[in-house]
Amino acid sequence: EVLCMYCDKVLKGRRAKERLNEAEVEKALDAVVCLFRYLKDKDMFAETYRHFLCKRLLSGKSLNNSYERSMITKLKMECGAQVTAKMEGMMA
Repeated sequence: EVLCMYCDKVLKGRRAKERLNEAEVEKALDAVVCLFRYLKDKDMFAETYRHFLCKRLLSGKSLNNSYERSMITKLKMECGAQVTAKMEGMMA
């Protein structure tokens, strides 16, 4: 859940009260995916991430939809299309 909260802050465009540029966001998302590989409960991460994604999309606080799609694509490559299908539907 902590990893999801960090990812949420990055995708909102803030980390330690500073604005992130494109390279920093991609670097942070790559780091999240790298840590994701070591998680035992990947399904729990996916559910929590989907919950935070829902909140970001409904409140309009997402930094950029392309970053959201990029993160979903990275998760899809790691754990398969079944896990990310609902997230992709939310972005459509």
